[in-house]
Amino acid sequence: MSNSIIEKNVTDYMISENETSSNAMKAAENIMNFINNEQDVKTNLLNLIQSMGDYLIHEDDTIRSKSTSLLSYAITHCDQSKLTEETVGVLVNFYANRLSDYASVPNLMTGFIALTSKFDHFNTACTIKTIEGIINQVKVQAFLHITRNATFQVYENLLDYHSEDVKLVNDQFIRGFIRSIAGEKDPRNLMKVYTIIQKMIQLLDISRHVEDVFDATFCYFPITFRPPPDNPFGITAKDLKSNLRKCMASTPLFSKLALPLLLQKLSTTAGSAKKDALETITACAPVYGASEIIPIAGKLYDAIKIEIVNESADPALRDPALDAIHAVTKTMTSHVTASTNDSEVTQVLKPLIDDCINLLDELDESTVKPASLVLRSAASSSPFAYSVIESSIIPMLLRQYRDNEGMAERYLILCTMVAIIQARKIVFGPSTGNDKDVDLSHDSVLVSYKDRLIQIFSTAVKSSNEHPEVRLMGILGLGLLCVLKGYMKRNERGVCIQTLNSVLQTEEEEKLRMSVEMSLSEISSFDPELVAHITVPVLIQLLPDFTSSTSSQQEKNTENFVSYKLTLKTIQKLCTSSLLYQAIEPELLKKFLLICGHNDDKKYAVETISTLLNLIQSKDIAKHTDLKRSADTLLPQLIHAVISASLDNTADKKKTIIVSDEIMQIIYLIITIVVKNMNTIEQQDYIVQMFKLFKDNDLSILQIKSDTKFCPLLADAPDSQTVCTQMFSSIVSTLRKDVILPVESAESFLDDIVGESLKSSNEAQIASLSRITASLINKWKDDDSFKTYLDTLVTRLEDLVRAKSLSALLVYIWVAKALVTRSHKRGLLMTETIISWIPDPVFGKQSSSGFDVLIGDDPLCLNKQCFATVSFLHKQKFMAYSLPKLLHNFNAVQEEDGKLNYLIAIAYLLKNVPKSILIDELPPLVTLLIRSLSFPDAVLKLSTLELFEFALSEVTHVMEQHITTLLQAFTSLIGPNERSMKVRILALKCIELVCKNISRDIVLPHVRETLKAIAVPLDDKKRLVRKQAVECREAWYLIDQKK
Repeated sequence: MSNSIIEKNVTDYMISENETSSNAMKAAENIMNFINNEQDVKTNLLNLIQSMGDYLIHEDDTIRSKSTSLLSYAITHCDQSKLTEETVGVLVNFYANRLSDYASVPNLMTGFIALTSKFDHFNTACTIKTIEGIINQVKVQAFLHITRNATFQVYENLLDYHSEDVKLVNDQFIRGFIRSIAGEKDPRNLMKVYTIIQKMIQLLDISRHVEDVFDATFCYFPITFRPPPDNPFGITAKDLKSNLRKCMASTPLFSKLALPLLLQKLSTTAGSAKKDALETITACAPVYGASEIIPIAGKLYDAIKIEIVNESADPALRDPALDAIHAVTKTMTSHVTASTNDSEVTQVLKPLIDDCINLLDELDESTVKPASLVLRSAASSSPFAYSVIESSIIPMLLRQYRDNEGMAERYLILCTMVAIIQARKIVFGPSTGNDKDVDLSHDSVLVSYKDRLIQIFSTAVKSSNEHPEVRLMGILGLGLLCVLKGYMKRNERGVCIQTLNSVLQTEEEEKLRMSVEMSLSEISSFDPELVAHITVPVLIQLLPDFTSSTSSQQEKNTENFVSYKLTLKTIQKLCTSSLLYQAIEPELLKKFLLICGHNDDKKYAVETISTLLNLIQSKDIAKHTDLKRSADTLLPQLIHAVISASLDNTADKKKTIIVSDEIMQIIYLIITIVVKNMNTIEQQDYIVQMFKLFKDNDLSILQIKSDTKFCPLLADAPDSQTVCTQMFSSIVSTLRKDVILPVESAESFLDDIVGESLKSSNEAQIASLSRITASLINKWKDDDSFKTYLDTLVTRLEDLVRAKSLSALLVYIWVAKALVTRSHKRGLLMTETIISWIPDPVFGKQSSSGFDVLIGDDPLCLNKQCFATVSFLHKQKFMAYSLPKLLHNFNAVQEEDGKLNYLIAIAYLLKNVPKSILIDELPPLVTLLIRSLSFPDAVLKLSTLELFEFALSEVTHVMEQHITTLLQAFTSLIGPNERSMKVRILALKCIELVCKNISRDIVLPHVRETLKAIAVPLDDKKRLVRKQAVECREAWYLIDQKK
């Protein structure tokens, strides 16, 4: 019975059109199912061979090959664990004996790949039989690249899985493999060949075949492969070069053969080939060792150095040449310590140093900078190399500095000094900040002349502004001395920091400030207390108390100092580490509150509090654990200041800058980030205090005394206290899911919040209270109590909306958002209800604008940072559900206002979905979006223009089809009839993107008309519009001039 099943499927396989046809694959799968499902896999497999007997020895090459393919498929997919060692031996012998059949070899190799990698009983005899069979019977290079690749895979499998057995025929394997790769050119196969050579060198003894293996490898050097334009192989020249380089650097046995040839390549090749030779020397030097490098090092230095110091040298070769010098020097000197005197190594280094000294003596930029690079590269290789070079170069540089007073010459001398100091830092590492590590000995020339070097660099820092390059070198040098390991005492470093601070006080040039900031940042990495003690007070002093009054005494005192904006930028870059942040936070907060106290410089206040926010955001991204401390240091003072301002009946709230929308949005974000960084227990304690403050109206917590009633959560609260409502909302919305609110029940608290929302007429307060409601509903576990409460709430809100309650609609939208975000089915049903309200003449526009809330990202709640339940792909699901309904309703409605409202909803939907979805959904909507630009609503225009701004950058092929109508729509929005400045600016940006991103052939016919239209906003009343119009016109002029 078993034979008949196998024979039937064998016949079906053999009569199929080819091996990959569906009939052939089905027959092969049937055979394998039978073989593996029966107990005796061995017998079944041998029965298969027996059933295929006539096919395997058929005189037709195609039939023999096809039958071999089926057998190899069976071997690959059979359960090898049920095969005995004897059976595996029979299969190997059978395959090895058939290797003389040229037509069958490609499919035989498939079987050998499986046998050599998957079969546990593939023993020593099998290994030797396979090697002998392939070597003696297969002329590998006579086959197509696929077969050659399969053969190389067999070789690799033998090394990976049977290397101990391969060692028994070590020489035969090596010779056979070398013969098999002779003439190989296919990049896919060469990648595998290079990998096998590396494994062969690692696992086998090639000592008797060094020259043969080397010749087989080096014959491909340098690689000149250029992939075709479509690169079907996915292999680059870089891949081949890298793998070949690994081969050449895989054994020191290659050194005597490789080094002379590499040296020859350096002198006879150019461009890419020379770069390849340099990179190969870099890779090989540490492997070949000092004994092989030292005898030829002088010649190597001469050949490599020319690529750095020669004025006509290829700039692309400079870095590879420097890397090669570093590698060669490191190989020679790593075994020598600075305390010993290895005359042989010193003798090799001396000519290189002498050549550099001669170049330095010229004091010409074309010679000094290359020589400095060479010295740094060599000196940074090892302590010994550094000691030799330092002792030769530093004294000479000090003499040069003394004898040359010209700034141009001193700049070049400083460049070399910095290079040597950089080398020391690379060799010995940066400072730990421990005075005990300071090297008090004078064995180091750099240590001996420490005071002199500090004085030189400090003088350079303080030099005239006419020589910024000298000042830059002074900053770099002084900063490096400060961070050298075992070099400076703490008090010395403090003096240097004061010198660096002087640049921050008076210098506005970006490069100089950036260099100082980098130096101070590195110092603060090991000694933040010193920077906090010396630099932070200076930075705070540079910030004026106010900037509006030019008559203030403080401004007179600081008129020679830099702009406060630059100081704030420096604070933002420098003060993110824990200790520096702790030092700057109270000072920056104090300055902010002082500015707000004047109530006359809102811009300065915004920039100051923004700096604090940026610092907090940087620390949050870096996951600093000390942010939670700000709940005790920063938040109480901020909340105190805001509440006090909201309760002050004597102040004009419109002029009280601390409660302005711009500043409060920043404060809300600060609160959110700080609360987010608390753990559950800390949040639990914190929310108890906040409920006492905001819900129970207990101002004593912050020691605030006021005759004004504080009731931010009540609908009758004064408008000035709305900011306090959102502060409380920011705190509650950021709570973790396991934090328990200090209330009798969540339902009763929600009822209170919803109730106040419905009674309120202040939209800002309604939004704040709705955020609380939405956050709690989003994080509420989906249990019976949740379902009951939700049903009641939704029904209540829907009834109120039908009764024309705008506040109920706003709350309803936020509740729907909470459910949509967690992909709750009720969220989509509520969305459908909102869509049905869009044509309503009373609140249709609010319903359509609600889509910005429904699907938009809110930084203050319902996001992962606030621990909300955010379902994967919820926006995609919302888009798929809502867009068809909106489009259908848009087409069905007749009233112009109804169409406008649906367009607003569609625009907000498209604006807020992921761009990857938008690319697919946009094409059929372009015409509709162009039409929406003709409606008078500015919000709709802005949303639509933002979509087109994205589309003109990402899906230009779609926009090309609508170029005429697009330009007509855009140009209609840039004239004086368009009231919104933002619309005019964004329309001009879109017009500019058309000429930059759309094909020139498509744009050319529209150049004249477009330039004529752009001429109108050139005279716009608003400067920002005129500026954008100039940029837009310039882009279109360039298109026109290319005719």
